[in-house]
Order: sequence, then C-alpha cells, then structure tokens
Amino acid sequence: MGNIIMKLVKSAYSNSDAINKVIGYISTNEHKPVLTGGYGFFPPTADNAIASFTEVDNRNLTDSNSRKLWHLILALDNTFSYRHILNIANSISSIYESNGHHNFFGIHTPKTPKEGRGSHIHFAIQYYGYSYYYPPLTPDRFYAILEYQTDMLSLSL
Repeated sequence: MGNIIMKLVKSAYSNSDAINKVIGYISTNEHKPVLTGGYGFFPPTADNAIASFTEVDNRNLTDSNSRKLWHLILALDNTFSYRHILNIANSISSIYESNGHHNFFGIHTPKTPKEGRGSHIHFAIQYYGYSYYYPPLTPDRFYAILEYQTDMLSLSL
C-alpha cells in the first residue's frame, strides 16, 4: 500500500483565535469546502467543532496563554482510495475521542493530480479533555497516542 507521512504543526496554538483559525483552515481547501468529520459534536461541521472546542476550553482554562489544540497532518500518496482515506481519518479521530478529546478533521485533495502527490488529512485535536475525568493532552500523552495510531496505521495498510 502507499506511504503516509505524519507532520505535527509546531505551534503552541495558545492565542485566543487559534480554535477559529485552525478549524476554519481545516474545513476549506483553497476556499472550497472539504469533507469534514470528527467526534464530540454533532453534526461534525466547522461551526459545531468551534463551539464545542471553545466551550471545553473556556470550562478548563486556567491560563489564557495555554495550548488550546494540536494540529496534526497526514500526507498520503496518490495510491490511496478516497474510501481508505476516510477510514483512516475516522479511525484516528476515534482514537482521540476514546482518550477523551474532541477532534475535527478535514480531507484536502490536491488541486491537480501530480505524480505521487495525494490527499492529506488535517486534524485539530482538543488539548483539554471533554470531561474532567480526562487529563489535558500534554506532549507526553499526545506522543503516546501518536505512537499507538502509527502502529494502528501500519497494521491497516
């Protein structure tokens, strides 16, 4: 099967408009709507994701300069079918939800097909758990879940 490259955007996403900007970016591709999904809100639209992320963030916020979300990107080569890409996005999304974190994804497709260049999936993953039962998604927890999902992806390919 094809290649997948994971990239973690190295921003702290602590600014007050981080949720709006990241989810707004994820939900469009060159100003066109994209297929979106996620867990923790229904239906999985950008507006509902923003409202949900903001509500959880406001409930937990003790420091206005703290991280609000993680932004993960999976770049896939052009050998993946759209159905497989959607299955990957939903599988990863469900992993974060089962660990207590709302998340939102958007599937971006290339404007023009190029050799080896395929779609990519953007994920916004809530830093705070949707319940007090779930701890914040610290770097250690985030990377542990990331390692698990990497193993899961290698098994599904």
